Amino acid sequence: MITFNISNLHVEPDNIKLKDKWELLINIEADLEVILNSVRYYNVQTTIVELALELKKWLTAPIGISFKYETIDDDETDIFDIIAISSNSYKFHSVWQESECNATFKKDEINNFIKNYIQAVRENIKNKYDINLTEKIGL
Repeated sequence: MITFNISNLHVEPDNIKLKDKWELLINIEADLEVILNSVRYYNVQTTIVELALELKKWLTAPIGISFKYETIDDDETDIFDIIAISSNSYKFHSVWQESECNATFKKDEINNFIKNYIQAVRENIKNKYDINLTEKIGL
């Protein structure tokens, strides 16, 4: 099972007006906790809108293609990866992971996690900043 929590939503730096796409992508941050099979796997402050947009693009990738997230806000690589192990088996990896997770997940389960995450990001941004991400950036 893949679950997540989004907390501490904020704009960094706090004087940004959130008027253009780039400000929305790299200046809205939150703490993102990802839990894999009841174990906290990932708990970092990240650019949640940028991650959501990249994950949305991956939803249409063919089965067996890995997802590698590298933010424009950091030089670090392998921040949040979903690695294809076989045609329909995936494993999570991150340089920032808190614990090793050897569990594998099917594409359908990961797709459900991604769709729920995208919806939560949309709702959080709409509720806090009154911004419709679907209209603004196609999320």
